[in-house]
Amino acid sequence: MAQASMERKATRVAVIVAVVLLFTKLLAYRLTGSTAVFGDAMESLVNVVASLLAVWSVWMAHRPADRTHPYGHGKAEFVSAAIEGGLVLAAAGAVAFKCVNDFGAAEQPLQSIDMGLLLLASTVLVNGVVGGWLLHLGKSGGSAALEALRLNVSGPAAVTARAIDANRPIDLGGVSLIGQGIGVMTVRDEV
Repeated sequence: MAQASMERKATRVAVIVAVVLLFTKLLAYRLTGSTAVFGDAMESLVNVVASLLAVWSVWMAHRPADRTHPYGHGKAEFVSAAIEGGLVLAAAGAVAFKCVNDFGAAEQPLQSIDMGLLLLASTVLVNGVVGGWLLHLGKSGGSAALEALRLNVSGPAAVTARAIDANRPIDLGGVSLIGQGIGVMTVRDEV
């Protein structure tokens, strides 16, 4: 029962962290106007929903066996992981749509790029710490939901790093299509 309690605590922490990171990335997008940062924020939206699904699946998986589920409710974790995959596809579609629309748009200068990129960099650190903690808990307790959740928490660090890198050349006078190109690469990596 201690493992179930720790898993429920971990999923609640993951939800709180995911919501904070989503709002941080949305603020970074608002500050920069970057398509690459938009893609990163959409991925964070998926992480919030995935975290909520993990809360449900861990709660469901730890329910005792009953008349309709004589072997327990453990498969709920796998249902959660499957739904999460569909959410990634939906977010990838939204980012691809925005990228394609932005290719023909008039160039808009990025604003407050330094502050936006600093906010994004802070999310990489938080993703790494929380992701490592979830990996430890998932492996030690054999929880597929926590291991999948860890991928949704720590995996986005690479996408965020790409979004940061994509905006560096733009700030130095690079071509405005770099951010859209990174956004398309984000879609490719997510699918």
